[in-house]
Amino acid sequence: MFIFIVLLLVVILIFAFILVKFYRNKYVIFPAEYSWIAIGSTKGFTASEEEVRQADNLFRDFLQNQKDILKLENYRIKNLWMYKVQYVGFVNEKGERNIWANYFCNTMDRDWKKEIVHIDGGGNCFFQVEINLDTKTVYNFMVNRPY
Repeated sequence: MFIFIVLLLVVILIFAFILVKFYRNKYVIFPAEYSWIAIGSTKGFTASEEEVRQADNLFRDFLQNQKDILKLENYRIKNLWMYKVQYVGFVNEKGERNIWANYFCNTMDRDWKKEIVHIDGGGNCFFQVEINLDTKTVYNFMVNRPY
């Protein structure tokens, strides 16, 4: 029985390690200099892992509350784990911390960990959203137009 429990714990630890490694390869946090990408940015900041996690949770809650909109063909979002994400922190004119998040399922052969992936078209494979960490609001959710 003891050996079974030890083996089970080893399997669980290996699975957890794989999940963490997989998730970390799915996103990048850009430094403050990239804040030019966000509308209304007055200055940038490099978001922490915790701030990105908070933004991600707020966005997931937003998606749960927008099911009617997301039923429309152009807005149909796949499972979020299928997307890569670029995060950029910025401060708005009110001094509030915001995160601009860029989701995409195709890198278009770009070095997505070093440059912003910006595509005209592409439909629900590409979308952006801004999350205000201080007011806990999600805004400027935009799905790219179809190809």
